[in-house]
Amino acid sequence: MGKQLLLLLFIFSLFAPFIILSPPAQAGMVIASFFFFMLAVFLASLGKKPSEALGQLGLLPKKGQSLAILLLFGGATVVACAAVSEAISLILHFLGVLDVYLVQAKILSLPPPILLFAVTLAPLAEESLFRGAIFKKSFSFAIAASSKSARDAHLPFLASALLSSALFSLMHVGYGSIAELVVAFSIGMVLCMATARANSLIPAVVAHACFNFASIIFTVILA
Repeated sequence: MGKQLLLLLFIFSLFAPFIILSPPAQAGMVIASFFFFMLAVFLASLGKKPSEALGQLGLLPKKGQSLAILLLFGGATVVACAAVSEAISLILHFLGVLDVYLVQAKILSLPPPILLFAVTLAPLAEESLFRGAIFKKSFSFAIAASSKSARDAHLPFLASALLSSALFSLMHVGYGSIAELVVAFSIGMVLCMATARANSLIPAVVAHACFNFASIIFTVILA
């Protein structure tokens, strides 16, 4: 019980400064991310010791894994995310539904504490829930429930990635942008692939943070 309380206090201490520094209108975003992270820790600790939750989520390198290699993999993943985002944007442009100006307006309206949060703890919380908990848990369940032929056809991975990416996309509905929903879903699929391939959540967290950072920088430069 003591270790659980210490873990809770440590996690809250990371989010608390952003809650305090953010205007009331945006503080809810930080609080929601805090609950995302706590839900991820809870799901990861089911049947396990709470102290093993971070390892179960994939936030700690496993035995034999190199942190440097995982970080490099994260760099490659953000390049893949950027390529997918550009391809989707080009398609949406030709379809006449590229409404990224809504996302840009939202970013420009955010105060500095929230922008900093968007490239630090927000990616950590979101990846912990959508890839570390939901994707990995549903993937394990799908593998256990599938036949050998389905497993060979990668259906368990596809079903789990679609579920995780769809929920991740719906989280972005507040932007009011079709492009944001489609891009978020597509990037979610890439991050699921990276998580499965690396057997770690670290590349997805790194890629998510870098992608958010690049989005903010380009929006500010182009404003």
